[in-house]
Amino acid sequence: MVKVPIVAMLFAACIALPAPARSQVSVNVNIGQPPPVVVAQPVLVPVQASRVYYAPSYGADLFLYDGRYYTVRDDQWFYASRLNTPWVAIAIGKVPRQILAVPVAYYRVPPGHLKHKGGHCPPGQAKKGRC
Repeated sequence: MVKVPIVAMLFAACIALPAPARSQVSVNVNIGQPPPVVVAQPVLVPVQASRVYYAPSYGADLFLYDGRYYTVRDDQWFYASRLNTPWVAIAIGKVPRQILAVPVAYYRVPPGHLKHKGGHCPPGQAKKGRC
């Protein structure tokens, strides 16, 4: 009979056991496309009869009102205190009335809640198919 010390048997048993499994958890939340990244300060023009400004030559809908910038992407509104800072998603009920009152004609891509309210196109926009 072969005698194996108990310590050697325990050591062999530990080596034969599988290594503990490692787990990872990852959460990814997507609320649609992020708002635009503004590289340079766009030219802002006042919206007629309001205290809102908009950026007509900028590539996305960009508005300025009461010291905050607002934009809408895929019917989700965002605001930022300054350009090139993180944008904060907000519910449409939190968007200032003055921003929501901007005529559809001042949007490049009208948000869903404004598409059926009508409006006129600013000069040159109808020819480009934007209204």
